[in-house]
Amino acid sequence: MPLAVSFTAACARGLGLGNGEAPRVPTSVSVTASVITITATYTITVSTFPLSRVEYRIARGGDAGQYTGSLPGANGSNSSGTISTRVTAAGATENLVHATDYTIFFRAIDASGQISPETAGDAFTTAAEVAPTAAAPTLASLSVTSPTAPYIDITWAAGTAGTYSIATRQYSVVAGTGAAGTFTTVTGSTGTVRVTTTAAGAAILPGTAYRVYMKYIASTTSTERTASTDITTGTEVTANAITAQASSTGLTFDQHRTQFVISRGNVPNATTYTQNYQFAYGTSINPTNWAYFPNYGFDSSVTITGLTSDATYYARTRAISTVTSAAGTASGNASVRLNAALPPTPTIAFRSMSSSSYGTAQFTISGNGGSTDSVYIYRRPTSGTNTGATPVLKATGSQDISGYTSDGGTEYYVAYNFNRHSEASAPSNQIRWTRPAKNQGWNSGYIRPDPIYFSTTAACTSEFAYTFGAVPSSDEEVGYIAVTGLSVDGIQQTGSGLNGCSATQTLANTGSGNLFWLSNSSHPQFTEGFGLSSTTGFSPNWGTGTFSTRSITLSAWGGSNISGKYFLVGTGVGSRTGACAVGCSVTSGTLNAYRMKNFIITGVQTTAGSVGT
Repeated sequence: MPLAVSFTAACARGLGLGNGEAPRVPTSVSVTASVITITATYTITVSTFPLSRVEYRIARGGDAGQYTGSLPGANGSNSSGTISTRVTAAGATENLVHATDYTIFFRAIDASGQISPETAGDAFTTAAEVAPTAAAPTLASLSVTSPTAPYIDITWAAGTAGTYSIATRQYSVVAGTGAAGTFTTVTGSTGTVRVTTTAAGAAILPGTAYRVYMKYIASTTSTERTASTDITTGTEVTANAITAQASSTGLTFDQHRTQFVISRGNVPNATTYTQNYQFAYGTSINPTNWAYFPNYGFDSSVTITGLTSDATYYARTRAISTVTSAAGTASGNASVRLNAALPPTPTIAFRSMSSSSYGTAQFTISGNGGSTDSVYIYRRPTSGTNTGATPVLKATGSQDISGYTSDGGTEYYVAYNFNRHSEASAPSNQIRWTRPAKNQGWNSGYIRPDPIYFSTTAACTSEFAYTFGAVPSSDEEVGYIAVTGLSVDGIQQTGSGLNGCSATQTLANTGSGNLFWLSNSSHPQFTEGFGLSSTTGFSPNWGTGTFSTRSITLSAWGGSNISGKYFLVGTGVGSRTGACAVGCSVTSGTLNAYRMKNFIITGVQTTAGSVGT
């Protein structure tokens, strides 16, 4: 800013000889500084020549400065000028500055070049500059959706000028509350500008704190003042929930035992930024192990491998901002159950089975872990093949199959584990059961194969007898016996006084029919359920001289009916003598005795089965 100088020059021409008298030192100097304006008043006396000019020198601190300038003036008149610079002692020209102490000196020079003495020097101080007043900007920022970028609207006011007018207005946007960066100039004393980047060139982000600086710069001196306002930008518009699907799409049955496919939908709403996609999965609901779909998160499906078969997995998907990584709302839980693995091979064994077992086959089945959902025993009619086999559903552990009869048949057994898809394991080991056989022929063997005289009276026991031990009551059980017939070979002997018998013995009954199959409380009762008389005799009568066979047929008389009892041939007449050698009877007054042999009991039995492989 220039320094204004006012002065009065009063010049009196002298009448001196030669060069004449030099101008006298300016007098009555007064200096008034207003900002950088100086008004000076002085009087100059010139002797011989007229006034040429008035020069000034301005000293600053230790720099005395140099004379310069050509201020207007005339003898005895007031003059003024504008001073804005000074010449340094080194001869450089510099502007006067505000709020600085100076001392100004004046001298007069006449037309002949004669110089007056300089003034004593008048001190002055330039006024301090009044800086412009900065106005804090007004800011606005709303949530946006693509393609509109997040922004800050900056509205600035004119500001208030200080000493000088406001020449330039600028803004600077920084993240957080950091110091101002590079400023950008705006046009107009007021207005609004929308910015989408910071001073550092970074994109404005949603939901983020920023500080906006507004700078006002004065003309002439470039004095500046800055004000700031803070703002948090509009929140980001994130993605709503997308759909999620867990399936076996594109997988084979075997692959789906350990794999499944997660598929996603698309974002259903407009968002601030483009989105890519993530998935999460696990065996519990709401999994959180988020990972990007293939192809940088843009593929629509992903195959998950290396999983546990027959397990249920849950999957979720979500969209995620490509700029801020802000996650959208996660989808609900999609679920899928993987196919079961093939079940393990079981083991089958008989439980408490022997050659005497009947009626029920007893098994123990083990090795039913893994994916086993059900267990079947296959009843094979032929070893080594399931052709014609009957599957029987069982559980694990101890198992029975009942309803067998002792028919002597053979059956082979293998076990299979099945998973929930009805896929079978490899067959177990094979085991075999040959069942007991009933109605097999049985006989007691001949009793007394050598003929003897027969008697059962007195204290003697018949030599023609067979005693049974314990006999099972059911013909299904091994050891069961049923008697179907009795027979004996005999011959009738006649003669007086035969073998010591008294011919005069009186008998209550006569005839060969007195020889019978004995039946009483200790022996089988022929009449119980069989319709046979206990006194059924041998018919026809035995002849004399030749052995012949006499027999009786029973209807499978056995089980508890014969258990612990015995069969024998007895007589209801005659008496014992001495050594119990002879049984006697009288037929028509003739003494009779019987010689017999080969007593035999015939029937059927139930024989043992067997177990094996």
